[in-house]
Amino acid sequence: MLQKSNEVALVEAIKKIPLLNGISPSRIRVLISLCEGRTLQPGGVLCTAGGISDELYILLVGELGVFTADDLQVASLKAVSALGVGAITGQPRLAALKALKPSRVLVLRKAPARSLLPRRSALL
Repeated sequence: MLQKSNEVALVEAIKKIPLLNGISPSRIRVLISLCEGRTLQPGGVLCTAGGISDELYILLVGELGVFTADDLQVASLKAVSALGVGAITGQPRLAALKALKPSRVLVLRKAPARSLLPRRSALL
């Protein structure tokens, strides 16, 4: 359970993520309650390229690298970011995500995410 001050800060940070834009604070709190937390140390793999994902990730702390199937780093992502949009759109993962620094991620499975996210024809 989050302390009230941490929860308010997390809700405000999540509201700034473009994919989650337009979600009310009360729905964001529901979304947070449905998430599982994961901690990754440098080199830890959050997901691999290929296959269909059923998880949406919210990077809260740290930094993740985006890697091709050939293990070439093509980008890095810093907190707060939403990752794994393929979980919502049904598209396969195009890249692997690995921790570059100690990182904390919220993980939301597809079914609850679809019911909470704004209905945007390009995504859902």
